[in-house]
Amino acid sequence: MYADFDYPEEVAPLVRYMPLPEGVEGSEERLFENWKTFISDYTSILPKKANPATKKTDSQQ
Repeated sequence: MYADFDYPEEVAPLVRYMPLPEGVEGSEERLFENWKTFISDYTSILPKKANPATKKTDSQQ
């Protein structure tokens, strides 16, 4: 899937098989922290699209 999006740099820290920077030790905790950072910053990384699951119907308005 990483390749399907042309190897975006923003996603590289989430890919387990990517080499870590020199001097950085990998761990499951580090991977979870990378995901936490990515998710908190996702609005600046991912395109903004309406989520049909959260779209209000006429009866909800």
